[in-house]
Amino acid sequence: MPVVFLTHAFPPLKYAQSIQVARFVQHSIHNIRVICCDEDSSKDDSMVEGQNGKPFEQCMVERRQVRNGFVRRLLAHVLVPDQYRSWSMSAAAQAIERSWVSSGDLLVTFGEPMSVHLAGLRLKRMIGMPWVAHFSDPWADNPHRRIPVLRQLNRGLEAAVVNAADRLIFTSDETRQLVMRKYPSRMAMKSRVLSHAFDPTMYGSINDGHDGIIVRHLGNFYGRRKPDPLIKAVQQLYREQPDLLKDVRIEFVGGIRRVPASLLDALPPTLIRFLPPVDYKTSLALMKSADLLVVIDAPFEQSVFLPSKLIEYIGAQRPIFAITPPGTSAKVVSKLGGLVAHPESIEDVAGKLAESIKRVRLPQSEPASNRLLRQEFAAPVVGARFDVIIDELLANPLNK
Repeated sequence: MPVVFLTHAFPPLKYAQSIQVARFVQHSIHNIRVICCDEDSSKDDSMVEGQNGKPFEQCMVERRQVRNGFVRRLLAHVLVPDQYRSWSMSAAAQAIERSWVSSGDLLVTFGEPMSVHLAGLRLKRMIGMPWVAHFSDPWADNPHRRIPVLRQLNRGLEAAVVNAADRLIFTSDETRQLVMRKYPSRMAMKSRVLSHAFDPTMYGSINDGHDGIIVRHLGNFYGRRKPDPLIKAVQQLYREQPDLLKDVRIEFVGGIRRVPASLLDALPPTLIRFLPPVDYKTSLALMKSADLLVVIDAPFEQSVFLPSKLIEYIGAQRPIFAITPPGTSAKVVSKLGGLVAHPESIEDVAGKLAESIKRVRLPQSEPASNRLLRQEFAAPVVGARFDVIIDELLANPLNK
């Protein structure tokens, strides 16, 4: 049975989800048709290298973006479930009109954006095909969505999708529990957990010739995710243990809003550097060449998110320090032997950062358990697990 992916993000569109969806295409044994977005936004051709020439059919649906930045941000906050709903419905309509889907296919929809699942719901109702809804994040329970009336509207839309889909995939068990606790146990029985993946063949050389220790964070900041906890911790260490930082350089690579000068005034100008975003393959090389990689999550009570960037860090085989609340990232990093600090405790962040730097100075051989855990996130392994979910549904398409 052909498998149809309906996704807004796909290479070369420069979204974190693009590369994750492409990995399923590359490592699945099934013949896959991809219905995805063609829009005038940032593109990254280095993402395409990970597809390694596996043939697949690609169907593009154009999306015209709002040019005014203020209007675009406003729409992102007030449209339900998101500003991609018009595109998603158009993609569903074109999929039917152009015969990109049929009742003989299996459909997989990828959210974010969650409006793609609404397109899947329309196709399910009109065609009756088996349907897998993949959630990279929570939907109605997403803590980044804080407007009560919108959360309630999203809850109704989410419930329609959860009821109609034949399988539900979440990227962490914490996300699955958070979402499915609202539904009867029979609904939870059709949910599965499938992590993000890294491609071990795409990392570059580590021989960049740098001196000292480079502590590096890669990725954009948005919403309540900010670099402040790490910067404030560095301030504290510079006051109390300046010798610890004498050969250390902290680098933030990616999109970031202006950092208040007051956070940086007391620090040497060479200690913290802010670097612009880079293409995907360069980001992997920068991970590989760092001495310590840093995860920074929003200061929620619990974090159910599994950032795809963290999985890329794991593939880089470098030590990881996580500034994150209890939850998914904390659990994964702790299993790898990395240190974890809560973003709201600068004292904790400073202490764990100091300990992480000391560990880098006295490297030890990696335990075999780390290699086994890392292998669980390798793209061929995750791709095979994805196929198990698909094959299970194909064997019993209407099994709830």
